[in-house]
Amino acid sequence: MNYGKNAWFWVFLAISIYLFFSLTFLELPGLQYDEASFGSAAMGNTRFIAWDIEVFGKKLPIMMMNYIGALKIALYGPIFWISEPGATAVRLPVVCIGLITLLFGYGLFRRMFDGTIAVGGLFLFATAPSFIFANKLDWGPVSLMLALEMASMYFLWRWMWEGRRYFLVIAGFLFGLGLYNKIIFAWYLAALFAALFLVFRDHFRQLLRRRQMTCFLPAFLLGCLPLVAFNIDLPLRTFEYRQGFTSVGVETLTQRYQLLRETLDGQGLYFFINREDVEAPLEPVKGEVTSLPGFLIGRLAAPTWVRRCLTPAALALSIPVILVLWLSKRLARKREILFVEAILFLMALFMYMTAEATGAHHVVALFPFTFPLIAYAICGFARLIGGTRAMEGILICVFLLALVSTQVVVDARYLRAFQTKGGVATWSDAIYELSSFARDNPDRKFVFMEWGLATQLHLLSRGRIWYEEQLQCEPKNTGYCLDTLVSDPKALLVFYAPPFGDTLGLDAYKQALERNRSEGRLVGTFYQRDGRPVYLVYENHKL
Repeated sequence: MNYGKNAWFWVFLAISIYLFFSLTFLELPGLQYDEASFGSAAMGNTRFIAWDIEVFGKKLPIMMMNYIGALKIALYGPIFWISEPGATAVRLPVVCIGLITLLFGYGLFRRMFDGTIAVGGLFLFATAPSFIFANKLDWGPVSLMLALEMASMYFLWRWMWEGRRYFLVIAGFLFGLGLYNKIIFAWYLAALFAALFLVFRDHFRQLLRRRQMTCFLPAFLLGCLPLVAFNIDLPLRTFEYRQGFTSVGVETLTQRYQLLRETLDGQGLYFFINREDVEAPLEPVKGEVTSLPGFLIGRLAAPTWVRRCLTPAALALSIPVILVLWLSKRLARKREILFVEAILFLMALFMYMTAEATGAHHVVALFPFTFPLIAYAICGFARLIGGTRAMEGILICVFLLALVSTQVVVDARYLRAFQTKGGVATWSDAIYELSSFARDNPDRKFVFMEWGLATQLHLLSRGRIWYEEQLQCEPKNTGYCLDTLVSDPKALLVFYAPPFGDTLGLDAYKQALERNRSEGRLVGTFYQRDGRPVYLVYENHKL
């Protein structure tokens, strides 16, 4: 079966599945600190701006952190002019960016291979749980990084095979913009150009010619100009306090393998948000499910035979399959698939070598290259053993359906968990009730005693909350800090409830109350959907 024919139908179907899982329960789980920080900064919160410049008397953020640019802040700026800040305004833009990632990926791999491989890769990419939910929640952040990976490579490929220099200019600018957006984009850049040298050496030499470099290099420097300016003004600040290279050893290799596997099979991000394994028995939804999406999710999440996604096994099997195709002289588009393999291997190697690359949001950077590789192996294997066109089509359908169906079940389990829990701890949707409480008390000073609350409440209160963070008030450094806070009648101290927070912090607060002959009254308790308290709010009174 040639999926290249009537490709619009298959692309539309894959995109529809992606949008269904991305947009259903868009407000769930609750807004998390990291994803809200960019929106909060766009509303004027400069607490976490690493570097800004003054333009017409106003401060313009340039670097969000010393290794993350302010590109996403610039994206949210106009959105919050026309839309009320909230979960929809924060998440809908990144869902749209994810859609752009998929479309550029499909366009690129259709040009590199053929329509069947491109459609197969698109379905695998568009239904991958870690892509859908890491992108929707933009934990990391990853959304712009993935879009810039795919868009830059698409235009570079157009230049390589069409020779039009304006494609090279666009690619160069996007390469620079990706590096400015997040410094780990350097993994992709280094892997791409090393793979270009190894596999397409004639194009690599052509790129180095003066006429090409005079187009490429200025565009690249323009894209990453804010990052360059930051590191000139504050010399090499991006690389300050970086841990450097990881320690080489079996233990490190095992940890990184586990991280890769759990990101690909959907477990890693699921556990981070829900504090349980993705194959854990599903909890019943409280109340009757009346919406069609809720009904569909319940049915899709039900199959008990699906434990996790089969993507890690499929990726591991793709390598020997491609080797068999090569030995049997059936390896079509040899240089193209070796190019993708080289990028994937080198990026994984650079991640392994980087000490701080320890999260699923780092592994997601590999995703655009894993799925076309798997789709290529499936199509090549089906053509090797199929015999006839009809049998090839049947085998491709069966293999793809087996992989995509497990991903869809895991996608549904994510949404079902959001439905029943609303997210756990820092992801809890109880943040929305806490923000309502904050808006109802505009004359009170909210003091956040633990990490993970400030940016959400600043954003959800439209920047009107009066607050401060006192993270330094830990048991080892209580003293003056807590003694001052407990004597402030306007202060409302916000803690995480055990087991989500540190009981030592609450104990230190109670000791400070005793020292200052004050009483702490619990004025607010905010609960998860499963009934467990998440946030505790205290006020102080003199005895």
